[in-house]
Amino acid sequence: MNIIETMQCIKEKAITHPDSEDATVLIDFDGVLSESSGPFLRGHFGPPIPEGLKLVRLCLQHGYQVVIFTARKETDLVSNWLGRQGFPHMFVTNHKVPASSYVDDRAIPWNAKKSKADDAIKFVKDPRSTLKLHV
Repeated sequence: MNIIETMQCIKEKAITHPDSEDATVLIDFDGVLSESSGPFLRGHFGPPIPEGLKLVRLCLQHGYQVVIFTARKETDLVSNWLGRQGFPHMFVTNHKVPASSYVDDRAIPWNAKKSKADDAIKFVKDPRSTLKLHV
């Protein structure tokens, strides 16, 4: 699915949330919903992360549309794995789509007025570090 098809699918399934014009939450797959430890191998996934499933359910209970994001090419395999693990059916994409929030284990929080590049580069060099960034 290309980016235009992805955006059309998101638009067709959009849900309006009373507190936000954009009611979509984009949740990363590897590291948030599935434990990851190494390169992505076709059809090989780590065990599910229980707190990730809880987060998905909470977002849905609060009226948000949840979209699963993955860097993997095989979005259909990711979707099938999610279903087998008890996750509700959700749109899976490998394109970053507009959302009110992004949940990603490798994201670097950034605040235009408070964040420091010297702090962020430490995280870029070691993504698994637990740095206290100014946000």
